[in-house]
Amino acid sequence: MNASYFDQFNIKKLLYIKSGETIISISNLTLTISAIILILLINNNQKILPTRNSIIIQTIQTISNNLTKEHTLSKHKTHAPIIFTILIIFTTINITGLLPYVFTPTSHIIITFSLSLTIIIKTTISAINTHKSLFFSILTPHNAPLALAPFLVLIETTSYITRAISLGVRLAANISAGHLLLTILSKFTLDIILSSNLILCLIPITALFLISLLEIMVAIIQAYVFTLLTTIYLSDTIKLH
Repeated sequence: MNASYFDQFNIKKLLYIKSGETIISISNLTLTISAIILILLINNNQKILPTRNSIIIQTIQTISNNLTKEHTLSKHKTHAPIIFTILIIFTTINITGLLPYVFTPTSHIIITFSLSLTIIIKTTISAINTHKSLFFSILTPHNAPLALAPFLVLIETTSYITRAISLGVRLAANISAGHLLLTILSKFTLDIILSSNLILCLIPITALFLISLLEIMVAIIQAYVFTLLTTIYLSDTIKLH
């Protein structure tokens, strides 16, 4: 019986050792944490000359600084650390999730939605503390007709609340779709290889290779989009109109 394509999104035990009352188990989530820690350890070096890893970190830091400076203006130094942290964490998790037998946290809506909801709540509380009652002017478009104000407030309120949903669902949907596509295409490629037709094998193998490259790009782009939208939502609460 073939396993479900959605089994890859479950936390599964890969190794289970029981010695007396001591139980040691290693799951795909353990591999994810180990891979992230390994990446952090590799990047922690004291070399004077820049390495490939330090250049990547520097590039990500430059991107996050530019995003923060563009959207938050004078307060970019205050918010630069959190924006950089979001970008580096989601980029690492998304790329690590493409490794075999590794659990991908960002493929679960409950995780991405929890993160996005936390971000929206935090930015909203900070904006209310800063602007007080003036913050609620964000729910009314600038220079809007007074007669349409009640309807516009309702629409803008709904739009503001759904930010958390769209921010989390967009990331989880794209990551999940990419993983499912890779799994389905991998199974199809394996069936072609087992058919012993070497000529036909080249087409699905080439397609699988190209899709893998595409998924790496998607993993990076989705981390960037999540960070970009977070910065935009943050700027809305700072600058209001």
